[in-house]
Amino acid sequence: MVKIIKEGVMMTILINLFIAILAMIFGFKRREEKFSFFSAGIVFVIFASVLLLSLIPVMSNFETSSLLMWLGMILLILGIVFLVISRITKQNKQLNLQDIAIAFLTAALCVLVLLRDQNNSLIAIVIPEFSLIIGLGLMIKSKRN
Repeated sequence: MVKIIKEGVMMTILINLFIAILAMIFGFKRREEKFSFFSAGIVFVIFASVLLLSLIPVMSNFETSSLLMWLGMILLILGIVFLVISRITKQNKQLNLQDIAIAFLTAALCVLVLLRDQNNSLIAIVIPEFSLIIGLGLMIKSKRN
């Protein structure tokens, strides 16, 4: 029974990785825009939030949880710094839904890769799964507009 669950979780991880990679490739097509500290800050904060929320189910595994926490905190600090810089420089605060969608998809992809050794736990992939669903939904919505 445990072997079947492990195989199912691994198959789910592979399917999610495939979907996230395809959606990110599709999302980056024909992108030509200038760098914005505001957009970068929002993307880093979203990315960090997904990493830090994904930390909760794997708290018992020190290696995985410490890596997720370290990456999440660095990205959160960078995101806040970028948002402060954008506020000081009064940059254009235009945000693209596609940027947010790609942030969710990339974060889901990174978490799934980092959690590959946690393949015996269905609960470990819940947050990346939600991140993938939100990212795909935002990607579809941005393409319709």
